[in-house]
Amino acid sequence: RDLNWRDLNPIGIEVMGIDELYADEFEFPNIAKEFEPGGALAAHEAARAEHNAPPLHCFMGAQPVWLDGAVKNVPYVVFILSKVPPPAVLAHRSVQSTSEELIDMARLAMGWTPYVPSNHRVVDVERLPVQIVALNWHRRPDQFKSLLTLKKMKELTEQFAHARDTDERDELAERIDALAATVDTSHRRCAALYTNFVKKVRRHEPASIRAALEALSEHSDQRPLEELHKWEYLQPYVDVPSRMPTEPPPVTVVSFTYAYTDDAGAARTVECVFDKEIDRLATYIPDMIDDELAGVDASKLSDDKREELRADIEAVIRKVFKDRRAALAADFNARRARLDLYDDEQRKALDEQVFLKFYPNHRSIDVNKCMDAKINVYFGNAHRVVAPLADYEFPQRVAVAA
Repeated sequence: RDLNWRDLNPIGIEVMGIDELYADEFEFPNIAKEFEPGGALAAHEAARAEHNAPPLHCFMGAQPVWLDGAVKNVPYVVFILSKVPPPAVLAHRSVQSTSEELIDMARLAMGWTPYVPSNHRVVDVERLPVQIVALNWHRRPDQFKSLLTLKKMKELTEQFAHARDTDERDELAERIDALAATVDTSHRRCAALYTNFVKKVRRHEPASIRAALEALSEHSDQRPLEELHKWEYLQPYVDVPSRMPTEPPPVTVVSFTYAYTDDAGAARTVECVFDKEIDRLATYIPDMIDDELAGVDASKLSDDKREELRADIEAVIRKVFKDRRAALAADFNARRARLDLYDDEQRKALDEQVFLKFYPNHRSIDVNKCMDAKINVYFGNAHRVVAPLADYEFPQRVAVAA
């Protein structure tokens, strides 16, 4: 009953923040409290044994909050009380994504696995006093080490491209080379992408370096970092028939990258956002040509060239909207197809499942101020948010001898 939250693997958090999360002084005494007679978890466990229902399922997330001038991750644990086990599916969803992707956990080396406390010697799960199934990784956290190194190399390369002088670029180049030597063999190709870039453009003009960096961002050898990004934006997924919309959501805002050639013949890109609620093509495109296309003197454009740009930008915007609608329609159809796999009794059970969201106690932070009922877009709000215990006393710190 004393679930150790540090035995759980967090989902939807930057990998480099995991060690700091585990090291922080959070505890979840409220989980043990709910396993006591009269508690919600104890009641579900009793009903499960009586009706041969699935065991409790849980996962841990991390909520970023702004505290004392810095961002801190506050862990939370969600318990799923249901007569039907949750799907072995995760959703990849981020601000930058053009769509939502449902992914089988097995593809990402993750899964629902029986929870066995790290300090428990019982191997037979059936002999544990309470059976819990937790969402966990099937890979070790240290397997992310090289990916985190690549991520740091990418950040340094971007700093290199915007360095003020050659001394700063030289110092950054040395740091990039040093990091490359620590990457494992399976990721050497991606590391070489950054070291070779630095060697090639080290003495180029700043504008030329930045232009080369834009081309580098599209290179296929950066796929390992795309894998890391996907891991960091995963979200638990659940089927709730009554919350399923009847049609895909409308598309009113899109972001896109517009590629063009400047007056000097160099390839350029500009990041844009078009919001149908406030923007109109008739004014948006002329303003974009006049103000957003770096390296283009709009006052010197001929009428034909301006019309060519206008038509091209309009075509790009219309295509982005069309692609976004198609992606959302595909996601919608995939979710509908999943629901069709359940019979009427299972669909009723899915609508009756209950989500409990537990927040921890902290030695010095008032976590009550950080609580939020929202779990994610798929779960919606928790049916109950379990606050930190008001009367919990942290054990005294053990003094370390000098």
